[in-house]
Amino acid sequence: MSEWIKLTASDGVELAAWRAAPQGKPKGGIVVIQEIFGVNHHIRAVTDRFAAAGYLAIAPGMFDRVQPGVDVGYDQATITSGMALAGGMDRAKAMLDIAADIQAASVAGKV
Repeated sequence: MSEWIKLTASDGVELAAWRAAPQGKPKGGIVVIQEIFGVNHHIRAVTDRFAAAGYLAIAPGMFDRVQPGVDVGYDQATITSGMALAGGMDRAKAMLDIAADIQAASVAGKV
């Protein structure tokens, strides 16, 4: 089963994440980090494939602190905007977001 969830980083900021759970007991957890295109159809499909292979997989919206809900295609305009969003990220705060994702995925075991 796949669904959007909310994660809360240690500084209290909420971010969206795509969570895909396997059927049965998970083999472990996997964190799927988006490209500059956000948690788009491709990243959701990758996350779903890890779940189909038996893992609890979660892809956090890494741009949510800059612009929530980024989900774009692969044309030149979106590449340019995605690069600008990536450049506007605070890397230390992004690590807080990844830590929240790791914590959420750890319910499945080793991440």
